[in-house]
Amino acid sequence: MLTQLEADTLFGLPKKSKSKDLYDFPEAGGKLLLELVSLDDREIFLFNVTRGSIEIRKCTYQKRVRQNYPLRRLDLFGPDHPNPEITKVPLDFLKPFNGIDIPCPHLHVLCRGFYGQMGDTSSQRDY
Repeated sequence: MLTQLEADTLFGLPKKSKSKDLYDFPEAGGKLLLELVSLDDREIFLFNVTRGSIEIRKCTYQKRVRQNYPLRRLDLFGPDHPNPEITKVPLDFLKPFNGIDIPCPHLHVLCRGFYGQMGDTSSQRDY
């Protein structure tokens, strides 16, 4: 299990592609998986791009580390995301989004104890 500090540190690490190959953006219903590594080659990251098959504008971008920890996920043209209502919000910038439905586009942020369940409306933040 990653701590919040580890997740934030890993997200902020500079990364490079493991491959010199060029990739095409996936067509409707398609997927793309890119492998990235930290500049010191110690950490491996997976970057997924997933396209919708019916709503062709729908797209998800997700960056994971250590195979199964989603550090960030950006959802475009998808359904609203219901944030859980909790008494102690783990990250200060998520407080305005506690217990409300977040429309697309929205960004999922790994929050320790919530496994990426907290969403943030990306249109209101400067990433």
